[in-house]
Order: sequence, then C-alpha cells, then structure tokens
Amino acid sequence: MQTSESTEKLINLGRFLTKNDYQFRTITPNSHQRILDRIKSKAESPVSHTNPNEILRWFFGWNISWKELGLGNLLKSKFSELDSLGIDERTLLEDGKSPFRYSTYDGMIFAHTSFPTVQSDAIFFGPDTYRYFVFLKNCVDRFVKKSDGESEFSLVDIGAGSGAGGLYLSKLLGDVKNLKTFLTDINPRALLFSKANAELNFSKERMAGFEYLESDILKSLKGPLDLIVSNPPYMVDTSDSSSKSCKRDGQTRAYRNGGGTLGIDLALRIVQEGSEKLKEGGIIALYTGIPILKGGIDPFWEQVSPLISASGLKTLSYEEMDPDVWGEELETEAYSDVE
Repeated sequence: MQTSESTEKLINLGRFLTKNDYQFRTITPNSHQRILDRIKSKAESPVSHTNPNEILRWFFGWNISWKELGLGNLLKSKFSELDSLGIDERTLLEDGKSPFRYSTYDGMIFAHTSFPTVQSDAIFFGPDTYRYFVFLKNCVDRFVKKSDGESEFSLVDIGAGSGAGGLYLSKLLGDVKNLKTFLTDINPRALLFSKANAELNFSKERMAGFEYLESDILKSLKGPLDLIVSNPPYMVDTSDSSSKSCKRDGQTRAYRNGGGTLGIDLALRIVQEGSEKLKEGGIIALYTGIPILKGGIDPFWEQVSPLISASGLKTLSYEEMDPDVWGEELETEAYSDVE
C-alpha cells in the first residue's frame, strides 16, 4: 500500500499521542528485532486489553501490526479518534502496521520512519540519538557562550534527519536572543520530518526561528555561523551487514553511509567545510563513530588533526563516549581490520 506522508499528518498524530501520555524509548535495531521475535514465539498479543493507551506504544513505538497485536475493535476505536484529525485508516496502515514511529525524550516527541529502517531514505532514530542529546547538553554546558546581545545567534545541524539533535539543542538554548536554527539534510524526506517535529515541540513564536534546507554539508548556507553541530552517518553501509534488521536491496542508506572505506569521509568534510563558514569564536561540535584499527590506531584523528591545524581551529575537547557500538559489523568484510 502506498502511504502519503505529510507534515500535517505527522503533526496531528504526534499531538494525538502526546495527549494520550505516549512515551517510548527506541533501542537498537537488533534488540528491537529480538523483542519482535520473542512476541512471535509466544504467539499471543503482548498488550493488556485493560489499558487502551498501551496499544499506542506497541503500534507506534514497537511498530507491531494490528494483526499481530490481536486488537480488533480496540485499535479501531483509536482510529476513530484519528479520523477526526484527518488521518484515516488507509493512510496510516501499511501491511497492517504504521509506516512511521514516534520516540520521546525530555518532554519532546519525535516522528521517524518505521522498523526496520531499510529504505535508502529512511529517517533513523535510536540509541545514537540519545547519546547525541547527552553530547549536545555537555557541549552547551561546557563550551557555548550564550549571547545576551541583539545580534543573531546561528546554529546549524548538518544531516539533521528527524531534526532531533538540532531541535533539542534549540530547546537548551531557548533563552538565547535572536536564535536562528538551520536544519539541513541531503535527504528531502528528512526535512519533512524535521519540520513536523519542530512544530510538535515548539510554539508558533519559536517556529519563526527555524529554517529547513536541502543541502550537501553547508553548500546552501552562507555563514558565518556561531555553532555547527552534527551526528553524521559514520558506517560503511555494505550489503553484507550482519544485522538481520538492516537487510535491503543494494542501495546504501543516507542516514548510515559515512563514505570511504572506513565511513569517516563525511565527518572529515564537515570539519573542513565547517571551518570555512564558522564565525570567529564559533564552535564545531561533532558526534561521530570511529573504527579503531588494529594496534589501537584512530584513523579519524590522524586525518582530522592536520585539517584542524590548517584551518586555524583549536581542539577544545576530543573524548570517547562509548567504546563499543554496532559490534555486529565486526563480522563484515568492511570491518575485518577493525578492533
């Protein structure tokens, strides 16, 4: 079934979920698949029929089809509420499941694409997003000087995807005068989700400070910019990925493919091109994953250090947040030399 995505539908559904006290924390694709496998092995619905709102978590969070949930009229009663929001059952259902999901964090709600995220233009949200939130909070607390003047303070989230990082950062900087937030992505579908998520989490007054740009890194922005942040794709997205929740037909996924033989090329470009449009005293805050090679060699640091020196930037901090993510990729040929 073809599904019609629009900011209006994503916004209406997100507001409906918020009104129903929806909360969901998204886990890794492999862990998510294990939960689904467990449910199938038990051959019974995981939902308590005494709690109608619980079905929303299973349907829009775990992304289980209404048939697997065995809900019948209980789910249809929720659809009757959605009808009044302009979201009919035919639009919402794809093979009996929702074509998009919602995750929450710190009082915010974010729409993203369905599980598994196998499409080349999928909008990913997961544990890396939550680590990105922590990274951004630390960055603001330690390094960002909040302007109290009248000049514009501009921040850009490169490769924004769902917009979660840039939107959370805007929330943290809510007391900054004349804050301008640019959410950029090379994937036009991501901008649809970014705009919907902005409207779900901010007032009309704050919405005036957001701009959504289809852009390869910073090509659509002139600068100078006060704060450049990014959680870029950093994987080698190959067809032999061992994650059974990530199989797809040939195409690389924009949210995952970092470029080059090690997946670090895009992150290097962000530093180089970002330095050219950074305001004096501005900050580039990059949260990325790095494949540590045999012998403990950090190929990203070896290549980014000369770029930093040549551009006149100064390293404020270079820290490890998590020593082990996406460990299943060590079974693939692309990561055969990675520790």
